[in-house]
Amino acid sequence: MNRNRLTCWFFPCVAILAFNAYPVAGLAWQDPPTQQPQTANEEKTLAPKPKLIVVIGAPGADEFTKQFESWRDRWQELGASTDQFDMDLIYQDKNQLDARTQFKQAIENAEGSESIWIILMGHGTDDRKVSKFNLIGPDVSAVELKAWLADFRQPVVLVNCASSSGAFVGKFKGSSGGQRKQVIMTATKSGAQQNFTRFGEYFSQAITDPDLDLDKDEQTSLLEAFIAASQQAQDFYKQDKRLATELAILDDNDDGLGTPGDWFTGTRVTKQAAEGSVDGKLASKMVLIRRGTTADWTAEQRAKRDDLETKIEALRGRKPTMPEDEYYRQLKALMVELASIYAKEAQKPSEPDKIIRK
Repeated sequence: MNRNRLTCWFFPCVAILAFNAYPVAGLAWQDPPTQQPQTANEEKTLAPKPKLIVVIGAPGADEFTKQFESWRDRWQELGASTDQFDMDLIYQDKNQLDARTQFKQAIENAEGSESIWIILMGHGTDDRKVSKFNLIGPDVSAVELKAWLADFRQPVVLVNCASSSGAFVGKFKGSSGGQRKQVIMTATKSGAQQNFTRFGEYFSQAITDPDLDLDKDEQTSLLEAFIAASQQAQDFYKQDKRLATELAILDDNDDGLGTPGDWFTGTRVTKQAAEGSVDGKLASKMVLIRRGTTADWTAEQRAKRDDLETKIEALRGRKPTMPEDEYYRQLKALMVELASIYAKEAQKPSEPDKIIRK
């Protein structure tokens, strides 16, 4: 069968669904719908947000101080520009508690958040026994941070942008216990990569860059930001004609084995792991800044969409072992169901005061 067969039936299907949606929206513009009950608005307002905790470590040499400050300022500007998440910025100041105490309290206060995102920017150490993130004052080890997060059941994202950070991946192995979604991302592939890392700079830019939306779903996922920052870090060493001293890895299946950014073409994995499964499926669905048509979706809507997309990816993986007609029959059913979710959103009446005519 010609591989364009899917296009032949899928796009007409989507077109029909969309066509049926727009007359409803048009009628609603002429006859404004009854406002939603106040309780629904209150529920939407009170919905938990992600908690973003950005931790600035000890700069060490003076040459690193300005770089860490610029990364900090970028995150601070992001936090001030949106209400999509709550943010804590952790650093050492003479008038504050030590950074370690601030960090632990911020995690404790994140209980009840939709998810918790932790960004560590600075230096790290690893002696093959203990892996640490360096703070002004007492450091925090991977084992300690794992313990601080042990009781969390909401999704956890940990992005360690420090040197020697790769050792954190192994230390967090099995920490979710199958009870929560968890993504661990590090600037280096192991604790042995001890030089200053640049991944944190590129990641702080990539996570909010709409141009890095590789799958064209109108938002930049955690996976897309990881792939872009990884590539930019490698490009830095190539352009400077230097041996790369960092290689970012990602673990989102809790097996303690990270997947490098260069294993992806677009957002699809193009290599196979010698052991364990390749990462990226969960990170592709984690988004810090939501944009586009799905920005106002409920958690239930996103879960349904994510479940269907997971089933489609799994089906594609089985394609070589399936009869062609059966493969396309199953794919059609899943794609039509996925399209219907978006069509139902399009059918919702528009609010008159949000219609802009030109």
